[in-house]
Amino acid sequence: MAARSGKTPPDQAPPAAAPAPAPRIDTAGLDLKALAAAILAREVRPRVADVRRLAEAVLKKKKKGKKAGGKNRKLSKIPARKSAR
Repeated sequence: MAARSGKTPPDQAPPAAAPAPAPRIDTAGLDLKALAAAILAREVRPRVADVRRLAEAVLKKKKKGKKAGGKNRKLSKIPARKSAR
Protein backbone atom coordinates (compact mmCIF):
# COMPACT_ATOMS: atom_id res chain seq x y z
CA MET A 1 0.00 0.00 0.00
CA ALA A 2 1.36 3.39 -0.97
CA ALA A 3 1.77 6.09 1.60
CA ARG A 4 -0.69 8.96 1.24
CA SER A 5 0.58 12.44 1.04
CA GLY A 6 -1.50 15.53 1.84
CA LYS A 7 -1.86 16.37 -1.84
CA THR A 8 -4.72 15.31 -4.06
CA PRO A 9 -3.97 12.93 -6.91
CA PRO A 10 -3.40 14.66 -10.27
CA ASP A 11 -6.58 13.19 -11.81
CA GLN A 12 -8.79 14.86 -9.19
CA ALA A 13 -9.12 18.62 -9.20
CA PRO A 14 -9.70 20.40 -5.91
CA PRO A 15 -13.36 21.26 -5.34
CA ALA A 16 -14.25 24.67 -6.75
CA ALA A 17 -15.51 27.28 -4.36
CA ALA A 18 -19.26 27.80 -4.58
CA PRO A 19 -20.10 30.98 -6.49
CA ALA A 20 -21.41 33.81 -4.38
CA PRO A 21 -25.22 34.00 -4.54
CA ALA A 22 -26.65 36.89 -6.52
CA PRO A 23 -28.01 39.73 -4.40
CA ARG A 24 -31.69 39.24 -3.61
CA ILE A 25 -34.03 41.56 -5.50
CA ASP A 26 -36.48 43.40 -3.26
CA THR A 27 -39.80 42.22 -4.68
CA ALA A 28 -41.86 44.42 -2.37
CA GLY A 29 -40.56 47.52 -4.14
CA LEU A 30 -41.34 46.26 -7.66
CA ASP A 31 -44.53 47.19 -9.47
CA LEU A 32 -46.76 44.35 -10.71
CA LYS A 33 -45.48 44.29 -14.31
CA ALA A 34 -41.84 44.28 -13.23
CA LEU A 35 -42.53 41.57 -10.64
CA ALA A 36 -44.29 39.37 -13.20
CA ALA A 37 -41.48 39.89 -15.73
CA ALA A 38 -38.83 39.01 -13.13
CA ILE A 39 -40.67 35.83 -12.13
CA LEU A 40 -41.12 34.73 -15.76
CA ALA A 41 -37.45 35.45 -16.51
CA ARG A 42 -36.55 33.34 -13.44
CA GLU A 43 -34.60 36.20 -11.92
CA VAL A 44 -36.66 35.93 -8.74
CA ARG A 45 -38.17 32.99 -6.91
CA PRO A 46 -41.69 34.10 -6.01
CA ARG A 47 -42.70 34.14 -2.38
CA VAL A 48 -46.26 33.53 -1.24
CA ALA A 49 -46.82 37.26 -0.76
CA ASP A 50 -45.68 37.95 -4.35
CA VAL A 51 -48.03 35.35 -5.79
CA ARG A 52 -50.91 36.67 -3.69
CA ARG A 53 -50.21 40.24 -4.87
CA LEU A 54 -50.26 39.18 -8.52
CA ALA A 55 -53.41 37.09 -8.07
CA GLU A 56 -55.28 39.95 -6.37
CA ALA A 57 -54.29 42.30 -9.20
CA VAL A 58 -55.59 39.87 -11.82
CA LEU A 59 -58.88 39.34 -10.00
CA LYS A 60 -59.32 43.07 -9.44
CA LYS A 61 -58.76 43.70 -13.15
CA LYS A 62 -61.35 41.05 -14.13
CA LYS A 63 -63.98 42.54 -11.82
CA LYS A 64 -63.27 46.05 -13.05
CA GLY A 65 -63.46 45.17 -16.74
CA LYS A 66 -66.61 43.03 -16.60
CA LYS A 67 -69.94 44.83 -16.98
CA ALA A 68 -72.88 43.65 -14.92
CA GLY A 69 -75.69 44.14 -17.46
CA GLY A 70 -74.09 42.93 -20.65
CA LYS A 71 -75.13 44.16 -24.08
CA ASN A 72 -78.77 44.74 -24.87
CA ARG A 73 -79.18 44.03 -28.58
CA LYS A 74 -82.29 43.61 -30.62
CA LEU A 75 -82.67 40.28 -32.32
CA SER A 76 -82.84 40.23 -36.06
CA LYS A 77 -86.25 39.51 -37.52
CA ILE A 78 -86.92 36.55 -39.74
CA PRO A 79 -88.45 37.98 -42.93
CA ALA A 80 -90.88 35.11 -43.67
CA ARG A 81 -92.67 35.23 -40.33
CA LYS A 82 -95.42 37.56 -39.36
CA SER A 83 -95.86 39.02 -35.95
CA ALA A 84 -97.70 36.68 -33.52
CA ARG A 85 -100.13 39.35 -32.32
